[in-house]
Amino acid sequence: MKDEAKIDGYFDVEVIRDTGHGPQTIYHQKVHNALVLSGKKQIWRMVTGKNAVTANRLFKWFRLGTCGAAVAPLTDTNVKSPITGTLAAATAMTCLAGTRTMQWMISYASGAGTKSANVKEMAVLNKTTGGTYAGASCMSRAVLSPAAQKTTADKLKITYTARIS
Repeated sequence: MKDEAKIDGYFDVEVIRDTGHGPQTIYHQKVHNALVLSGKKQIWRMVTGKNAVTANRLFKWFRLGTCGAAVAPLTDTNVKSPITGTLAAATAMTCLAGTRTMQWMISYASGAGTKSANVKEMAVLNKTTGGTYAGASCMSRAVLSPAAQKTTADKLKITYTARIS
């Protein structure tokens, strides 16, 4: 009997604004991602010990972008149009008990000094070297339509969920 492993994932994206009546979700979208070829290769390299697994090489880095071009699973290695200042480590990574499901969570804050952006794409990466991520491996990339409009008054919350079946 043939056994096949499949990894499915999705990004759950929310833009939350503080109002006089408390926080309100002004945008919410769940979008499926593509697990890209460079990420699949990197996962096998990590599992077999071909790459040294250090804290900076785990798939824990998020990056946002402004390009709405379709995901290219065989060639994507990053977001296509990075938004400066959005490269950040997940604030939480959790393997859900009793499942084959992993979740990564990150929040981009609101307030002075934060980013306003028209977010159309996001990626999970495993490396932070290189200003344009030369040599980094993108595990997954997704495109939002419509875009998530984040102002400095808004918090952007992203949960990435992946499951091996």
